Amino acid sequence: MPRSSIVIRNGTIVTMSGDHTVLRGHDLRIDGERIQTIGPDLDTTGAEVIDATDAIVMPGLIDTHMHAWQYAWRGLAARMWSSSAYRDLFWFLRETYTPEDTYESTLGCGHEMIEHGVTGVLDFFHGANATTEHADAAFEAHLATGQRVQLAYGSIVADPADRDRFARAHRQRLAGADALRARAEAEARGLIDVGLGLVTPAREVMGLFLDEVGHARAAGMRMTFHQNAPGEIRAIHEAGGLGPDLVPVHANTVSDRELAWMAEAGMAISATPQAEVAATRSVSVLRRAIAHGVTLSVGVDTPAVLPIDLLGQIRLAYILLQHTDAQAMHEAGRIAVDDVLDPRSATFEDVLAMGIRGGAAAIGLGRELGVLREGALADVVVLRPRDVDAAMSDPVAHVVLTAASAHDVDTVVIGGVVRKRGGALVGVDAAELERRNGAVRRRVLDRLSR
Repeated sequence: MPRSSIVIRNGTIVTMSGDHTVLRGHDLRIDGERIQTIGPDLDTTGAEVIDATDAIVMPGLIDTHMHAWQYAWRGLAARMWSSSAYRDLFWFLRETYTPEDTYESTLGCGHEMIEHGVTGVLDFFHGANATTEHADAAFEAHLATGQRVQLAYGSIVADPADRDRFARAHRQRLAGADALRARAEAEARGLIDVGLGLVTPAREVMGLFLDEVGHARAAGMRMTFHQNAPGEIRAIHEAGGLGPDLVPVHANTVSDRELAWMAEAGMAISATPQAEVAATRSVSVLRRAIAHGVTLSVGVDTPAVLPIDLLGQIRLAYILLQHTDAQAMHEAGRIAVDDVLDPRSATFEDVLAMGIRGGAAAIGLGRELGVLREGALADVVVLRPRDVDAAMSDPVAHVVLTAASAHDVDTVVIGGVVRKRGGALVGVDAAELERRNGAVRRRVLDRLSR
């Protein structure tokens, strides 16, 4: 789609700037892929005008941990009460996937994220089985949605105990990631970057993990990995591997000392609040990361377990932070007196920033994205609340606690291109998307029954 000029007119603009500025009755003009200016009564000559009266204008949300290839199986593992159940199910299903299945699932996931105001995503793609064609299909699907994507090329199936096969798969994946990154630079107009989804840094494969880190850094790639076992951050730190280009996911088991090293290295954690609860993990890392100055971002994780609703995850993060703050006071035999004697770990603004500015930092665009200001990349969402008076009395609190996600998302602009307008995706047949993803499920189940 071509980029042109857009003026979002007369909105309540939540800038997400450092001083949490809210500008009422302001316009925002976009020229090309960037915000040109913000102010009252801007010139609309030559621009498409989007009326934001009684609406909230904010930066797009950024999901920093999604497995988009699993979209066709949304809800299948909703009753999950351990991570092992998830692993046993999806590693089995992954073996049956064709590149076509990967494409359709990723396409449907990307469009639904846009429906919910998610303009950017770190897609941890570990959906390849034996070929690089699966990753190519994921790339093509993301290209079709127009979403801003950090595509983390994850592991190809191979048993580490089979050292020869594992080594071949490892080399194949690194070569595939290099080739796909070159393709992204040529075709994606800056919207897609390819990085690495690293192997999980268990002790027995730590050498391989560090080899991957070295490869990625030599190529200028960003990286992400699942961090679940105690001591992994320490091992990476002692090997000199920590850095701002490395995004650990979950990180529930990190110690306070490890958090201090992560803060020093300028790292961002991707927290997936509801997935942590469903997998019976601790969520104390939210409160402890804030205390140590570590940047937090937010992800949904898998559509197979959770709805693709990042605002819901942001809301849950706020609730969990309130709960852990209160629990700490209860353990000290007290309840909160006021915000002076018993300050909360995070305000509404702080938690919303996790889903926006924290996300921008995690995908390496913290200087260009996540704030509405002149010169920033134009990833913008217009929320149109049903209860206008209540929403406008405290717009940030409304977004965190009350906004009805996809229902309230009226307009989505990504890189200066309108992807959702008037509550509907632009150029997308939602019923056809649903039909195609249903076909993925049927094809896979048919293969399994043979």
